[in-house]
Amino acid sequence: MDGLSNRLIKAMKIRGMKQADLVRATGINKGALSCYIKGTYEPKQKNIHLLAKALKVNEAWLMGYETPMEQENEIDSIIKAVANKLNMSESAIRKRYNNSIFNDGTYELTEHGLENYIISDRIYNEDLEADYYENMSKEDSLILIIGTALSNMNYEELKKAEHLLRKSFPNKFPF
Repeated sequence: MDGLSNRLIKAMKIRGMKQADLVRATGINKGALSCYIKGTYEPKQKNIHLLAKALKVNEAWLMGYETPMEQENEIDSIIKAVANKLNMSESAIRKRYNNSIFNDGTYELTEHGLENYIISDRIYNEDLEADYYENMSKEDSLILIIGTALSNMNYEELKKAEHLLRKSFPNKFPF
């Protein structure tokens, strides 16, 4: 089980927040917040609530419990939106979400991210309906194919793919 300090650091990183941002958002003094981050002092429930609210995370997750990082109402609204967009049941979307990289807080849950994850998952598991491809633009289907291929590559293969993209499309990939 992750401790509060690890979860606090993780949430700050995912949300792109610094200590100063949290001090401003919560009103918790800098010294106390520093102690929470170092793990030398555990915050009282009131401050856990303030931190969770500022970081837009589930309080139980922040305290180290095995629960989704995102707040439940946010998860529900994202699942509903993705289900409507992909014409799938909410229960099917929730099942995939529960087994995803978003559920454990590895990545921030967004509608676009969950949608892409589910589309890639469906392609990988070959359970897409045949007419789904017919309604997809060539560019979108190419992006999905490339995304699926990239997700299955190791580090060395990704470096080779990056090199090929740079060489083939120097104006499109200036990274």
